[in-house]
Amino acid sequence: MEWIQEGKMEEGKVIESEKAVLSEILQDFKKKEKEIGGELAEALKNTKREQNFLGKCPACGGDLKIIVSKTSGKRFCGCSNYPKCSQSYPIPQFGSITPLKKGCKVCGLPMIFVRNGKKVFQMCIDPKCKSKENWGKK
Repeated sequence: MEWIQEGKMEEGKVIESEKAVLSEILQDFKKKEKEIGGELAEALKNTKREQNFLGKCPACGGDLKIIVSKTSGKRFCGCSNYPKCSQSYPIPQFGSITPLKKGCKVCGLPMIFVRNGKKVFQMCIDPKCKSKENWGKK
């Protein structure tokens, strides 16, 4: 673009030159399309797994993760060793949930960050945790 502005090269020649470069890049991409697609799919799967991982199951040591029920469509925290381990915890149904990668100071279970519109808060996944004793009380 600078060369065109400075009058060192004509617009048509720049466009043709760039078309050739892009064509070469696209040919290389086409040759490796399946390999690139496979790597992207694997990266996406790993990212989703990491985003849904909350911590270790206190019952069996498996992974606690965010699961969406196929029957009800509701989400909850459950153990990866299901059906051998049926440990589960309710989590908010609305808003985004981000694992905090730390344990509750009271009970040690995983903490999550919840963002639902303007409401934002951190909470332990255990509904019976002493840290929630004063929730909803003013």
